Amino acid sequence: RNGTTKWLKRSIVFIFVIVLLAIFMPVFIPDDKKESSQSPPSSMPGGEGEGSTVGSNVGDEQDEDPMQIAETMGLLRSIFVRHFIAEKEVFMNDTPQRMALSWLSSTNLANEVAQSNYQHQSHTPSTNWEQDKLLRPLVEQYSLAVLFYTMTELEETPWANEDGWLVSSATSSLNVNDHCYYFGVSCTSLYENDKQLRKFNVVSGLNLTENGLQNYIPTEIALLRNLESIVLSYNALSGPIPTELGTLSNLQVLDLGFNYMYGEIPDEVLVQWSNLQYLGLNDNDLTGSIPETLGSSLTSLEYLYLENNNLTWTIPESIGQIPNLQDVRLHLNQLSGPFPNVLATMSNLELLYVDDNYLTGMF
Repeated sequence: RNGTTKWLKRSIVFIFVIVLLAIFMPVFIPDDKKESSQSPPSSMPGGEGEGSTVGSNVGDEQDEDPMQIAETMGLLRSIFVRHFIAEKEVFMNDTPQRMALSWLSSTNLANEVAQSNYQHQSHTPSTNWEQDKLLRPLVEQYSLAVLFYTMTELEETPWANEDGWLVSSATSSLNVNDHCYYFGVSCTSLYENDKQLRKFNVVSGLNLTENGLQNYIPTEIALLRNLESIVLSYNALSGPIPTELGTLSNLQVLDLGFNYMYGEIPDEVLVQWSNLQYLGLNDNDLTGSIPETLGSSLTSLEYLYLENNNLTWTIPESIGQIPNLQDVRLHLNQLSGPFPNVLATMSNLELLYVDDNYLTGMF
């Protein structure tokens, strides 16, 4: 009987020890052992080890082939350096041109150009690329990318509206018309064979007024050859007016008002603007004189807004040569000399503001 009692006591103690071990043993297992015992192997569905698809996109990794991107970037660089950009700008890190080229090189559209065996030797500057259904949209998207990287000074101060801008990449196919859906960008169609066949779309309008733009206007904006309207007013842009804007012969509206633009109004930009109807350079820090060629060049002008700058010298008589001029605002400058009597004889002129200057004579 005593033997049976001892056996029962020992059994109870043994069971008690087993229960205690079952309860407290996990506390002493190292954390890395816990994780390895709780996570499935990487080769199994749901594993997060090497070869896992959790938290990443396999398609993204396949598309973003570094070798392919480098090859595409090299090809684009050779084409663009030959035609559009200074070589130092694409070889220096953190320039808007380098960043734009890098972004573009990761897109399927750029790769398509590369796969089509475009070589810079087969393209002559400023000719073939403008008629090329693949290369022309690529150049326009490069131009807009440079504009974006230039006018976005800090990531902490983005544009007020960036909808659509540079969202496409290798992970979401970039099409030839994607840039036509960027906020503030409008496009028109180019046709061939007497408008029987649509060739491709080109950028015709850029309206980013009051959108938080900063820095300066890059010269690459002139790569948008068919621009008819540029509206960048009410921003924080500075720097001189790019002379390259003078190459945009289709331009009808240019509004850079309410910025911090400085320098003179360059004569050379006016020569090709025979279609310009609206010129708004008001409320900036422009200096120098009003170009004498303004009247002989801007023959289609209807609205001339140059007020609230630091313009000096006289009002050019040539303004009287503009037949359809309706609204002229030159007030709040430092203009001097006699008031041009020819302005009083302009039959279509409805509004004329010249106060707060140093003009003399009767008007």
